[in-house]
Amino acid sequence: MEEKDFYYLVNTNEHKTVSLEYNFRVKDKTPEIWNPTDGIIQRQALYWEQNRITILLINLKPKESIFVVFTDKKNPIHFIPLKENAGKYCFQVKTPLLILHLIFFTVLIIRLL
Repeated sequence: MEEKDFYYLVNTNEHKTVSLEYNFRVKDKTPEIWNPTDGIIQRQALYWEQNRITILLINLKPKESIFVVFTDKKNPIHFIPLKENAGKYCFQVKTPLLILHLIFFTVLIIRLL
């Protein structure tokens, strides 16, 4: 049986989008964003772990709420930060080589069309 950790986030501001780095006391799990309004579930590729904390960059529109759910499922594409420079991050992709080849050839084919 899969064990999940649930967190509920809400932006209570009526006019301003909030973009923050959220820290969760979760380790070795894959984060997903569950939208309670439309039911869409998005597995997150942009996150990293540091000292038993999982860190996500999340944008919440005014009055928007989401569930952040951590699952045991493995994410085939995962980005981690290489460094922070003046509030901006550079990311490294951690993914199987086959998927990178598929992405490259897909982009190549689209450009040729």
